[in-house]
Formats: sequence, structure tokens, C-alpha cells
Amino acid sequence: DGRLKKNIKTIDSKLALERITNLRGVTYEWNDTITGTRRPKGIQYGFIAQELMEEFPEHVSMDSQGYYQTAYGTYDALYVQAFKEQQKQINALSAENELLKKKLAQYESLESRIAALEQRSREVPQEEVTAVTSEK
Repeated sequence: DGRLKKNIKTIDSKLALERITNLRGVTYEWNDTITGTRRPKGIQYGFIAQELMEEFPEHVSMDSQGYYQTAYGTYDALYVQAFKEQQKQINALSAENELLKKKLAQYESLESRIAALEQRSREVPQEEVTAVTSEK
């Protein structure tokens, strides 16, 4: 609830994208025979806390047994802003692509017209060309 928050600032989307792309998502299976914490079985999806510390040291903490941990939901707002930045980039590239397609069509049209003119000039008898140039 916004009424319970202060100093609200929009996350910079370019910075969010840069930081998110520096992360490495992994699959893993728990190998916890030490902490006594019951862990889910099977393949899990997530991050390695030591790697997260390189990009988000403020979101990684150490538990009472000396193991690193992070709360995954913390990154959701960054994902949203990163996706927005990617969408802006996609939109800009799409617009540029459309413009380039139009320019290419214009160049292809001009190329066809030039080729047609060259063909016609080869078909004109040489004496007509000489006569026209002599009149000038």
C-alpha cells in the first residue's frame, strides 16, 4: 500500500536491465545435510547467493549458521523495469527496421528504373544517339 511507503522512486529501467542481465539464473538440487532445514526435493530454479552479492550486496544476508540467503521476491520490481527497458529497445529497433524496409524498397525501385533506362538506352540505335548529341 502506497500509504505505508515513503521516498518512492521509480527504478531506472536501463540500470535495472543492466543489473538483471549480469545475473545468472541456475537450476539446482538441494544438498543440505548440515543446517537441519527441510528443503524441497527435485530441481529448483534460482540464483547462487555469492553471485547475487556481486550485483546486489544489499539483498544478500548471512543466516545464523553462516550461510548466505536472499529473498527472491525482492527482485520482481527490477524485472518489471528491465522488461520495460527491453520493450523500449524492441520498439525502437522495430521502428528503425520499418524505416530501413521502406528505404530498401525505394532503392530497389530506383535500381529497377535505372536498369530499365539502361536497357532502353542499349536498344536505341547508335545513329539516333549521335544525332541527338550532335544537335547540342
